[in-house]
Amino acid sequence: MSMVTATAWVPRGFAAPFPTKYEFDEAEFDRIAKLAKLQLDDAQEDLEEAEEAAKAGGGEGESDSDSDIEDVTGGAKVKSKGDEDDDLAEYDLEHYDSDVAKDTEGEGMGMFGNVKS
Repeated sequence: MSMVTATAWVPRGFAAPFPTKYEFDEAEFDRIAKLAKLQLDDAQEDLEEAEEAAKAGGGEGESDSDSDIEDVTGGAKVKSKGDEDDDLAEYDLEHYDSDVAKDTEGEGMGMFGNVKS
């Protein structure tokens, strides 16, 4: 059995043989903090705009039912939580980790099938 332990291949010569180590000073930390603050402010503004648009568009309030949610682009209904549970029921994930002994002798290990005890 062979195992792949990497998710991406790095071409030869791509990585530096002697990587450089950078020392960050206070000015660099301040610059990074300002950039992060700008991104946070932009995200908060986008969130406020989305909340205002939701309040203006759906005046009756929020619904607790997952089946009432409509897709913004197509208006199609999203599957409810009950539908998702029905789809997952065939896999019996509630008993996924429970160990059921099928025989008392034990099972051989697939990787080491040729080893005799």
